[in-house]
Amino acid sequence: MRYWLQRFWPTVTATLVLWAVVGTLLLHSLKLNQGHLVYALDDAYIHMAMAKNLARHGVWGVTPYQFTSSSSSPLWTLLLAAIYVVFGVNNVAPLILNILFATLLVVIVCWILASFATQLPKPYILAIAILVLLFAPIPSLIFIGLEHVLQIAVTLAFVSYACWLLAGRAICAGRRVTVLVFLGLLTSLSRYEGLFAVGVVAALFCLQRQGRLAFRLLFWSVLPLLVVGAVSVQHGWFWLPNSVVLKGNLPLSPADRPASFTAHAIANFTLSGLRVGRLIAVSLLLMLYRPQQSKRRDDPCRWLMAVFVATGFCHFVFAKAGWFYRYEAYLVAIGIVAVAAPLAEFVRLFPRSRRLPAGEWAGVTALTLTAVTTPLLWSAGWHSFLAIPQATHDIYECNFQMGRFIHQYYQGRALTLNDLGAANFLADIHCTDTHGLADLEVARALLQKRFTPQFIDQLARSRNAGVAIGDDNWFEQQGGTPQAWARAGRWEFRDRELLPYPAISFYATTEKSRQQLIENLREFSSTLPAGVEQSGAYTETKQPAASAAGDPRAGLGTPGSSQCAHHSSSRAKGSPVSALRVFPSSSEMGGSPACFNAEFKGVRSLLLRSFQSASAFCAAS
Repeated sequence: MRYWLQRFWPTVTATLVLWAVVGTLLLHSLKLNQGHLVYALDDAYIHMAMAKNLARHGVWGVTPYQFTSSSSSPLWTLLLAAIYVVFGVNNVAPLILNILFATLLVVIVCWILASFATQLPKPYILAIAILVLLFAPIPSLIFIGLEHVLQIAVTLAFVSYACWLLAGRAICAGRRVTVLVFLGLLTSLSRYEGLFAVGVVAALFCLQRQGRLAFRLLFWSVLPLLVVGAVSVQHGWFWLPNSVVLKGNLPLSPADRPASFTAHAIANFTLSGLRVGRLIAVSLLLMLYRPQQSKRRDDPCRWLMAVFVATGFCHFVFAKAGWFYRYEAYLVAIGIVAVAAPLAEFVRLFPRSRRLPAGEWAGVTALTLTAVTTPLLWSAGWHSFLAIPQATHDIYECNFQMGRFIHQYYQGRALTLNDLGAANFLADIHCTDTHGLADLEVARALLQKRFTPQFIDQLARSRNAGVAIGDDNWFEQQGGTPQAWARAGRWEFRDRELLPYPAISFYATTEKSRQQLIENLREFSSTLPAGVEQSGAYTETKQPAASAAGDPRAGLGTPGSSQCAHHSSSRAKGSPVSALRVFPSSSEMGGSPACFNAEFKGVRSLLLRSFQSASAFCAAS
């Protein structure tokens, strides 16, 4: 036992640090949410709802009534469904899986650093492992409840093993090829962005004249996604999941593609990809630096930096960054591991003379840029760490309560929703999704820019959806709410962290459903948490008394009117939430998801118009 502890103490220590941080966040979250385990994003419940329906009904869909192509991570959904088949449907499975994959990630990081550079001291390996956990940021991704920790672990394992083979550290044949292909398959199934890393690795094998291996890798990595796409097309949906089609950078017009790709990449780099952009710059500088004692092709770290740079560029051109750092988290982890060993090597071999050789200046610049980048990575990781408890409380007050309300009064009914995750996990409903993630007709309308109040009103009526629940601000961006809809009530939320809207409204789409909706909201109002400010038609009369003491769902406040505001009001002094708040909320800092999306789209549109104007000018001249 002592031998193993002496040899692997960096891995053991980093794992204990991870578990301690996760335990601290879990206790804070449970305290805020009255003992309920709640995830920080509603998107987590989309996968959980699909896994529930697959386990119980054999349906690949957000609802048990029809197929929907809504999962950008087939592997994550299948893992959850397998757990639900064995242990029953629960909300603990994503947390346990993420903790296991985060622990595996620590092992992978320590193995890479110990294998790629044998002269690294163990305290340095421990420091890098902890930096990956903080900067990615892994504890925050665990409580988001999505597949990103799985993605980071399998992608880092795949690219590191591939670089080990590319550097000639082992003969690329037999069992090693099988392991490489299997890791590539897991990488693509964990998230569709995994195809970027798989494609880059296959291209590098082609450059080494190993075309047959590159073909096998691409074939087995793409085949499962082609099967998923074929099933989707058979049901009348797109080849890609709706989330990829709607959120990715896929211009419909061929003429707009060059300008759109360029504008999209620049917007990603400037707004949310600055962390990755600086790591890419450090990697390029370190690739220019080369000590005389080593060879280029025999160094797996150089191959890892090359894979990281190429994958990063592909991601920023075709995919998306931002939104609580989760989309580019795998790039941050790969980038930190890729530059860790070369930076340590440069410091160890740094010349003591005052005059530096020409090649050393690249290493000096990389070291300086790393020192500048570290505070940025620290700030993002630390802010996300502090934001997680309040972010889970946002979902508890909004989506979790909305799911409870729907389960109690509209089980098996047709509804129109903005956020569909928790509602479909807690209840079985016929859902019209206004974001188009689980609704083909809405997705096509959004892509073709024909989503209007009249469209959603007619669609809801054709599906007998008598109630609509959503964000007024989002409806205003789409042209407003339909005139025929009557608002019966409104819930407003204070101290938002990740919640992209200040309130949700309950609409009756027909006069017949209005009175029943008012009565349901009035009856349910006493069970809401105290932090939810209620207003609307159902609050105009005296409310029923609060539920019995000891009911963890009961709120202490009485409903009151409130106005819509983009910045939430502060909690009363002594509130348990305010006691845990250290930094202001992201909405107060102008960093809420809604603000980020608006800023990203604004910058992207401005750049795109500039490119189009320049192209028109060149064509005219």
